[in-house]
Order: sequence, then C-alpha cells, then structure tokens
Amino acid sequence: MDRGFIKLDRKLLEWRWITQPNTLAVWIWLLLNANWEDKDFLNITLKRGSLATSYGKIADALGLSVQNVRTAVAHLKETKELTVTQHSKFLEISINNYDRYQQANRELTGNQQATNRQLTTTKELKKGRNKEYIYARARGSMNNIDLTDEQYMTFKGEYPEDCERLINELSEYKAKTGTEYAEDYPALLTFARRQGLTPQSEKPDYRIVNEVELMTDKDGYEVAKTVRYRVYPDGKRVKDENTNTA
Repeated sequence: MDRGFIKLDRKLLEWRWITQPNTLAVWIWLLLNANWEDKDFLNITLKRGSLATSYGKIADALGLSVQNVRTAVAHLKETKELTVTQHSKFLEISINNYDRYQQANRELTGNQQATNRQLTTTKELKKGRNKEYIYARARGSMNNIDLTDEQYMTFKGEYPEDCERLINELSEYKAKTGTEYAEDYPALLTFARRQGLTPQSEKPDYRIVNEVELMTDKDGYEVAKTVRYRVYPDGKRVKDENTNTA
C-alpha cells in the first residue's frame, strides 16, 4: 500500500460533521484510501479521488456496523462530499473536489513532503503591523468558493439581494469549466460587475420622488409639470433641475 500522506485542512474543525465521529472516521478513511491517480479496475477506470470498496469493507476497517457506514456515507452525499455508484460487484465512491483537498501532491520528494507538512491552508492578512490569520470557508452550491466571514459579510452588504445567487452561479461556473482563481473574492466582485450590478456603496444616498406641481407659464396660465426631487435620508429635498419634465 502507498505510504504517502494526505492533507487535512483546518477548516475541517468547522465542518458540519465534525461532531459525528462515525462520519468523520469514514471521511478520513476514504481520503486515505482513494486513488491518487487513475487506475483500471474490472474493466472500468477509477479516476483520481475514487476507490472501489463496499460498506462491509469500510465497516470492518473501522470497527463500525454496516448501518453506521451507510449513515455516514448518506451524510457525506447530503453535503456533496461524495458521489456513490453501485456496480454489480463493488461500490464506487468518488470524492468530489478531490484535487481541492489534496492539490495534486502526487510526486513530491522526501524533502518536499517534510516541508508541506509544515504548511497550512490559512491565508495571512496584514493589518498595520499586526498579522491576523483568518480562515476561509468553502461556500457556494459546489462548495468551491473560498471566502472569509469578513469577505462574505462585505459582499452581502454590497449585493444584499443577489449575494447568494452570485456565489452559487460562480461556484457552478468554476465546477463546470475547471476554472481556478488565485483569490475567489476579487473574482466574485468582477463577476457581479459583469452582470451590470452596482454595489450599495456606489449607489446615490438619495431617492428620486416625482411630484406634480402647478406653475404659471409666460402667458399667465397655470400648467401642471412633473418635477423630480432628490430626497436625502435626513429628509432634505433638492429639486433635480436637470430631470424636470413637462
């Protein structure tokens, strides 16, 4: 058996199933046993991140009941961690987004492995002279948009009505095209701009109110004209001279 290593992201501590020991055990066992490269097996190709197994085999390996394993796999399917295909002689389990978890560390030297064990997946953000380590969370319908809580709340404040839709659409676009960004947050902002959306911070701090007013023309007759006013949050009203209409 390959005695290499796998990577575990510290975001696992915030994972939905972290308090479910059976589900956690099954998840780590699958990560450890998944193929790190494509392999042929019984006339099919098991892709990288997949393995051929059975509920019974997993149960025996972990000292769980078959029902415990079925429940754990159901949890992982629910949150889209896994795709499960039942063949006549075995169960094919594929780890979705396997490359995001393991990031193609297939051919590392011993020194590189030692170095990578010291790496974390945190992103270092600097504020003044202090350094803060902030964890990004996987978001979106495909769990592939990495945003910190601060980035998420800022984006939601800028696009309150479209926030979740934009994140999900970019998530599905990345999954469909295989596109990866150095940082997802700037890509998300650009994605919103390309849809013609204006962030709240760039919208005017007034609203337009149309009112009909009676005015006297040069011949002394009263005529009705529609006048537009800018109404500010403090109640101040300013006539919008450039947009008055007859």
